[in-house]
Amino acid sequence: MVAYGIFEVLYAPRKALKEAVQNPRYIGPILVMVLFIIANLGFGYALLSKTYLDQTMPDASADLDKWTENASYWNSSGTVANNTQNYISGIYYGNKSIEFSLNDSSQIWMELNIPDSLNCSGVEGYKNLTFRVKIVEPADLPSNVSIYLFSSTKQDCFYQNITDKMNSTSIWNNITLPLGQEWTPSGNADWSNITSLKLEFTWPSESNITLLIDGLFFHGLYKSGMEVSSGLLVSLGNPYSP
Repeated sequence: MVAYGIFEVLYAPRKALKEAVQNPRYIGPILVMVLFIIANLGFGYALLSKTYLDQTMPDASADLDKWTENASYWNSSGTVANNTQNYISGIYYGNKSIEFSLNDSSQIWMELNIPDSLNCSGVEGYKNLTFRVKIVEPADLPSNVSIYLFSSTKQDCFYQNITDKMNSTSIWNNITLPLGQEWTPSGNADWSNITSLKLEFTWPSESNITLLIDGLFFHGLYKSGMEVSSGLLVSLGNPYSP
């Protein structure tokens, strides 16, 4: 009878309330359900208040590393393609990397067109840039690797030499770059308006060049689950909500 009462509270709450007024035996199931909801809300609050989430662009939890899943985001001096055989595996990574190739050359560049400009300044701005690079060929390390972050025009940019961060060929190099003072500004570069990213790789002599890029993210502040998922707390209190 108690189980039937709980079932009626869940699926016919108005009828259950009316019957509870007329028949006290329904008060028990209602109290059980209320206590169950309160317990779930308490658990959800404790969980979300102690969980801190990295705010990324792209949104890793929703879109994975979509900028390195789709070659259409990129331009290059070489050929651009999706590589489905050689990529980073992980919970926030998809099943592709972006491959760039160019024969008989000593230099290759690639540029990411960021769909919506990024704010990388102030308290709420993005603080770090991370990505992975694998140099498939040539076997020698590049003599120079440069990265640019543009603000609308090619004259307005931030520049950094990252040659020393390329340690190996044939394996993934994990690159983490803080956004700020280590970059050299040019023109009217503006950290609150980053619209594209460019990488340039240069070798001492001409050869066939193939390299892969994967897992590119801008990282912001860590926010508690309460800040990010206020709506989730409500759904935790109702396990039958979608």
